[in-house]
Amino acid sequence: MTELTSETQAVVDAFYLRGMDKVTHDMDLFDLATALRVLVNSVVPEETEAPKAVFDCEPTLKNRSGILRHDHDAYLRREFRQDELDIRWEQRQQTRSMMLATIIELETLK
Repeated sequence: MTELTSETQAVVDAFYLRGMDKVTHDMDLFDLATALRVLVNSVVPEETEAPKAVFDCEPTLKNRSGILRHDHDAYLRREFRQDELDIRWEQRQQTRSMMLATIIELETLK
């Protein structure tokens, strides 16, 4: 069998802790990879871009004379929230990529 990354080896070891012998069965590992792929797609779905921060109303304020003006604080809050969403999206996509790399390695074992 080919040399596995430590992450993939940990998955294979955990899979065979159920009492089977340590001999790798290609079909078992392919089935495991298929199950993991379904799990990854449901838990960390593929997203082409980060979600956009949405507010219920425009960030405006009325001054004392009743004229609408832009509320810079609301704009900054929205931008900060968008930054948080972008960071979380990047983390999810990085996690998805790492998990898919392990799955692809399992699928290509011969």
